[in-house]
This record gives sequence, structure tokens and C-alpha cells, in this order.
Amino acid sequence: MAMATLSTPSTRSQYTYDQFIQQAQRDGLLSEFSDADLALAQRNPDAGMSILSYKRDYRDAATDADRELANLGAEGVRRSYGSYTGGNDGSQYYLEPLSPNMFEYADAPSFSGGSHSDTVEDLYGQMLDYGDFEYGPAPEYTSRWDGTMVDLVGQILNNPEFSYDPATDQLYQNYKQQYTREGQRATADALGIAAAASGGLPSSYAQTAANQQANYYAAQLTDMIPQLYQLAYDRYLNDYNMMISDLGVVQGMEESDRDLYLTDLNQYNTDREFAYGNWLDRYNMLANNLQTGQNLDADEFDRYLAELQQYNTDRDFAYGQFLDEINDQTADFETLVGMAELGAQYGDYRGLENLGIQLPQASGAGSGSGYLPAPAGEDEADGGGDESGDSISPGAMSILNSYLHINPGTNSNVASVFGTRITNALSAGQITQEEADYLRKMIGI
Repeated sequence: MAMATLSTPSTRSQYTYDQFIQQAQRDGLLSEFSDADLALAQRNPDAGMSILSYKRDYRDAATDADRELANLGAEGVRRSYGSYTGGNDGSQYYLEPLSPNMFEYADAPSFSGGSHSDTVEDLYGQMLDYGDFEYGPAPEYTSRWDGTMVDLVGQILNNPEFSYDPATDQLYQNYKQQYTREGQRATADALGIAAAASGGLPSSYAQTAANQQANYYAAQLTDMIPQLYQLAYDRYLNDYNMMISDLGVVQGMEESDRDLYLTDLNQYNTDREFAYGNWLDRYNMLANNLQTGQNLDADEFDRYLAELQQYNTDRDFAYGQFLDEINDQTADFETLVGMAELGAQYGDYRGLENLGIQLPQASGAGSGSGYLPAPAGEDEADGGGDESGDSISPGAMSILNSYLHINPGTNSNVASVFGTRITNALSAGQITQEEADYLRKMIGI
């Protein structure tokens, strides 16, 4: 059996309410529509046409299973567009709680730190603990020749002026001994020769010859003094020049040692500069890596903010839809209540009964108490009397409407609030004692 389907609702209906009424009359099913279904069809003719199609399927069904399937289709329309059910056969009215009772939405996205936060923290810690640049001490210069140079300079500066004294000249003394000896021998030879010539007799000639020989060698010794002076002076100059030369040698060694030190110092400075550059490069690398990690986390945080903004936009939109749904359901309910109240004013209480409110006649017909909703669980017989056509007092109807409009999800103390309201209305003469008793029983207080 072909089943009716409900098309996706649009802002403009395909049918009018008059078309729905005419089609229901042609199908002979208009009397099968409850007041709630008719109210829904009046608001949404397309939904009414869908229910009509399901009612045709229900009427033409050959099995209970097909009838149940048709009823489920109609129930889907009622729930979607009217927030009520029609019972097993669609002829009744059961208002469903506003759905959803409470607005629910997924938790907002959270941000507990970027995926690089641990790395960023580690890099930051490394930078804090990086420490100052340290390098070994520079080489120091210690001269090996300071003492020697000081001594040599002292000798040079304190060297005495040259003086010559033959008496202290060992070479002169050697020559003196040699010439003295030779002079004595020559004198002796001269005396011997003279004595031989004179037959051994002393003579002035012999003495003169001997003196001449002695004077000769004495003159030879005297002639050696200038040479010995020059030799002594040359030795003095040589000694002086040797000290100057020694000082030059020592100064050369000192300069060589200093050159080696300067070479070592230059290499030290080069190595230290390289080490500092390496130290600084590693520090800058940590800083660059830290900045990179922070930028990546900042990008993630920006994406989180964008996600959070989208979440808030979606949640606001969903909450708006929720409010629209609640408002639509409330409007539907208020429309049904208004129609039921209008019918009750003319003695037609089917609308209130379809809302689950039974209206037994109050005792003492014509007393002006009107018809009251029976408390839950009581039958019409419990109220006694026949219908008189009187309507419920406006005060009682106002309290009843307020009670029926309560959001099923409310957590307030409903009984206490309405108990106080009933008492105040009774004290003000807005309702009768009988109406107050029935309202209390309905509310359960």
C-alpha cells in the first residue's frame, strides 16, 4: 500500500485551508479530524493535507500493521508541526512537552596550550639557564732574560773609564822580567868581553859598554809601554763590546720570546672570538627556535579563537532556533487553548477535553460557578450535575491558562506559586470557593 509522505516545509504552502477542507469533504474524512488536527491544518494547510493522506491510508488499510504504519506517519506530522499526538487512531489529543525542554549544546572548544608549548617551555628554560660566556685566561708573558739584561745593562752603565798602569799590567811585568834578564846578560857579556880585552883589568870602557847594554834593554822595555797600553785599551774595548754584544743577544732572545707570546696571544684572541661567536650563534638559534615555537602556538591560538568564534556563532544560531521552536510550539498551544476557550464560551467543551481537561458541571446548576476542569484522575461523574452551558469565570480561566502554559522543563515551585495565586484570587472575589477547590485539586495542592 502506498503511504503518504510529507514534503519538506517551505515558507510558502502549496495548499490553502479551503482546499484542505474541500478535499477532506470529498474523501468523507472531515469528521475524522480532531480539533487539534483542524487547528494544525488551518495554520499549515500542507501539514493538514499530509494528515489527510495518512487518514486515507488508515481507512484503506487491510491489516492492523498497515493502519499502525499510517498512524505513525500522521503522528510524525503532528509532532513535527504541532508538538502533540493523536493517540492510537489520531482522534485524541495529547500535548507533548515542549521539546527540547532545555537548551543543550556541545561544550565550547577549549585551549590548553599549543602543541608546541612543551618545546617552547623547554627552549625558554634553556635560554634562562644558558649562562654567561666563559673562556680560559689569556696567556701571560714572563721574561726569562730580565735578570740577565738588568745585570748586563748594569755592567755596561757601571763600566769604569779606561786607565793603564804598567805596574798592574801582567804583560808589562812579563816583558819587564824578560828585558831585565836580557839586559843583565848583555851587561855581563859586555863586562866579560871588556875584561878579556884588558887582561882582566877593570876599565871605564867596560863599565860604559855594560851600562849601554843595560840602558838598551831598559829602553826596549820603555818602548813596549805604548804597545802594551794599546793592547790593554783594546782588551777594554773588547770587553765593553762583548757586554754590548751579550746584551744584544739577550735582547734578541727576549724579542723572540715576546714574538712567540704575541703569536700565542693572537691565536688565543682568535680562538676566543670564534668560541664567543659559536656561543652567541647557539643562543640566537635557541631564541629563533623559541620564536618559531611561539609563532606556531600563536597560530594555533588564532585558529582556536576563530573556532571559538564560529562555535559561539553556531551556538547562538542554534539557541535562536531553539527559541523559535519554543515560540512556535507555544503559539500552537496558545492557538489550541484559544480555540478551546472560544468553544467553551458557546458550550462546546470538546476543545478543552481534547487538551485533557474534563469539565463536569458544578453542583447547583445556575449558581454562576460555571464548568470547572476536573482534577487529574477524576471522572465526569465525580463533579455531578449536567452541563448548563455556563462558562468558567475569567479569573479561574486565567489561572488555568497560566498553569497549562508552564514550560515542562521549569524547576520552580509550581504548586506553591499557584496556591498563592488561587488564594489571592479567592480573597479578591475573582473566583468562587468551588472553583478554588477544583483548581487546587487539578494542580495537586
